[in-house]
Amino acid sequence: MLRSVPFLILMVALIPFTRMIVGTSYGVWAAVVPLTIAATPFFARIAEVSLREVDHGLVEAAQAMGCERRHIICNVLLPEARPGIVGGFTITLVTMINSSAMAGAIGAGGLGDLAYRYGYQRFDTQVMLTVIIVLVLLVTLIQFGGDRLARLLNKRLSESALPAWEGWRFAEGDRNQRRRDSASFPRRTDLYLSSSGHPATPDWSAIP
Repeated sequence: MLRSVPFLILMVALIPFTRMIVGTSYGVWAAVVPLTIAATPFFARIAEVSLREVDHGLVEAAQAMGCERRHIICNVLLPEARPGIVGGFTITLVTMINSSAMAGAIGAGGLGDLAYRYGYQRFDTQVMLTVIIVLVLLVTLIQFGGDRLARLLNKRLSESALPAWEGWRFAEGDRNQRRRDSASFPRRTDLYLSSSGHPATPDWSAIP
């Protein structure tokens, strides 16, 4: 719901609440309150989606082994959802840069205030272009760093899950090999009984 409200309108609507919390409706601290209120539900929604995408089979396996809820959260849910949470945090930071650029309207300063007062109001195109380039570079750097960290965490998660998969595959292959050996091995009656039913000399040539 808060995402559908423009941040500038949200700041104005929260002025009474901001004044009650920080004692002022002007300045840097006055911009912190609406920024926090706008960012918290946005990031919480992304984190919820990341946690919901965790394979339920892993959770059920941990429950079957008798793990407590806190162990499941710390050792299963959070490690599996970590790449998605990092990606969501990156998107939240980029969104906050966009919102903080408008925080200059209430005297919070920053690049947005610089572009508005010294660029837009004074018709200084050079200042406006400089601020825009800095904002684009900052957003690109944060996005690149967040994506790289998410890929690194995802790679480590895949490598940590590989030994368990290899162990299961080795055990399954060994089990299948034993089944093939038992199927190709001569039956006991073929080795020790003749056609008449009396004991006979085993035919060792039948053994592979």
